[in-house]
Amino acid sequence: MLAKLNQRALAYSGASLGASIVHSVFMFYYVKVFLNRYHVTEWWFQVSQTLFLIWNSVNDPLFGYCQDNVKMKCFQSRRLIILSGSFLFSLSFLVPWFPWTTDPKNEWIVGLHLIVALFFYDAMFTYVLIAHACLFAELSTSIEDRIRLVRYTRFASLIGGLSVFICESISRNLKNYLAFQITCVALALISWQCFRYTGNNCHTEWDLKAKEEHGNEDAVADRSSQYTWWQLVKQLFTNRNFICAVLLTLFSDFHRNYLSNFMAIIGDSLLPNLNSGTRSVLYGASTFLPQILIIVSTPLLSKFGYYRVMGLMILLKIMLGPCMYLIGRSSIILYAIYLLLEGCVSTLVAGPFALMFSDVIDEDCLKYKRRHPISAMVFAGNALIVKPAQSFAPMITVAIFNAYGYEKLPKNNVLSVAADSSFTPLFETMFGYSCWLPCVIGLIQIILWKCFTIRDTHKTIPVYNDNVC
Repeated sequence: MLAKLNQRALAYSGASLGASIVHSVFMFYYVKVFLNRYHVTEWWFQVSQTLFLIWNSVNDPLFGYCQDNVKMKCFQSRRLIILSGSFLFSLSFLVPWFPWTTDPKNEWIVGLHLIVALFFYDAMFTYVLIAHACLFAELSTSIEDRIRLVRYTRFASLIGGLSVFICESISRNLKNYLAFQITCVALALISWQCFRYTGNNCHTEWDLKAKEEHGNEDAVADRSSQYTWWQLVKQLFTNRNFICAVLLTLFSDFHRNYLSNFMAIIGDSLLPNLNSGTRSVLYGASTFLPQILIIVSTPLLSKFGYYRVMGLMILLKIMLGPCMYLIGRSSIILYAIYLLLEGCVSTLVAGPFALMFSDVIDEDCLKYKRRHPISAMVFAGNALIVKPAQSFAPMITVAIFNAYGYEKLPKNNVLSVAADSSFTPLFETMFGYSCWLPCVIGLIQIILWKCFTIRDTHKTIPVYNDNVC
């Protein structure tokens, strides 16, 4: 029984590894590459992010509805969705790293490149990872099994997070851009194979039941619903716990996207006395150290429940920023530690989100007596609200930084202007923003978390299904 579950958890974590490998690099570098290397103008940057926001509002509910309600076989099997989209997902990751023009006068080509890169990547990201998220809720209903999945996936994310460190080390902070491009191609190929492993081996509890009932290895679960699309949407968006979970995730994603996009930019500007190697270690550690902490903290999730653990992490997030602001940015070492801690805490808050949404899905399925959980619609509805954070975080941050002269900052030699007093207002803004943003977000999140009513599922005695576990 244990061997079967662990084998399925391993299969599930394959896609987690593949996604972490490419997504960590994509989110860490795409803003930096387009701003500092391709020199995209602020106008084109804001246009691309605005269009991207609209695109996010269309593709997430579309894919979510199709995966739960369309009767085509490729949509009714989570495995086949991952399998069919794996190559294009890995391919979309490569689009930003190969410039479409080297002429700085062709601003529109650079802007179009950014738009295509964001649209293509997000479409494949949504198509594949909504199905992957659904697998988490549908592999087992036991909290212990789900916590085991968290351990497996976070270990996979830990390994995948090393991709940023690898890229930083090989490219020497993008100074050797050809090496960076070659490394990204290698990472894309590895990611593709990880998704294929999950697509070939990860079977849900519902699909196993369908195979037993029909006596057919190719049988898939019936995902048809007795409700119309509008009824499903109304049921979902009038669910208090779903709304709280979505808004909590929205602010968490805003914070984490800001860190992914701007930690290197802020670190290069405010930590001039650290050599590039040390900064590369800092940036790499910010991606894999949080995964270690999540793995280590899983016994706490079993003992105290994710509700209490997440609440504690949110309170810690609220306190860290003001403490660093009072210390000041003159303490380089303490500020470097603060950036690392901020990355860790933001990821620890988001770590149990899969458990939270799985409980929301279970509650919804029980409440409406559904034949099959509407997992894809839950995750797509969440993405519909949350994905704009991927646009808002860079749009707002770039606008604030540019208002204080970031556009004039030499991008290839930031260290030479560290002592230039004309950039002091910019550096002070960066420092204040990095300290107070987490605090404000944490205050909003703690209010939302108090309104979430599913709190003690860790105390529920698990009911095991021998065919699954």
